[in-house]
Amino acid sequence: IKAIPVDVDWEFENWTGDIEHVDDPEAATTTIVMPEKDITLTANFKFVSVEDISGVELSVYPNPARDKFYVESSEMIKQIRLIDISGQVVKDITVDALHAKINVNNFRAGVYFIQIYSADSLITKRVQVTR
Repeated sequence: IKAIPVDVDWEFENWTGDIEHVDDPEAATTTIVMPEKDITLTANFKFVSVEDISGVELSVYPNPARDKFYVESSEMIKQIRLIDISGQVVKDITVDALHAKINVNNFRAGVYFIQIYSADSLITKRVQVTR
């Protein structure tokens, strides 16, 4: 079995639950020896932001947003992707500027991830759309 994160900013931490049937509860890829009964396993992930090491000054506001939000960066923004909680890309735009306005008035309320690409970095932030 293999645990795979849905976003680059998440990394596998461990397995919990009926781990006595798992070869290595600390490994994302492991072998399970199934007993004659049902077992429950949970793959746990931790958030690891690349923002802290990029050196790029970045603002995304307002957050939460109702109709639109703005992105401002100290580095030229090349591309912005908005990803819903299920991992689907719901908006993908080319920017080539230090700032951008993202219209979300036709989006469902909920949590999204915004990926901001520059020439040398990728920063992912969590944003929320409200109604």
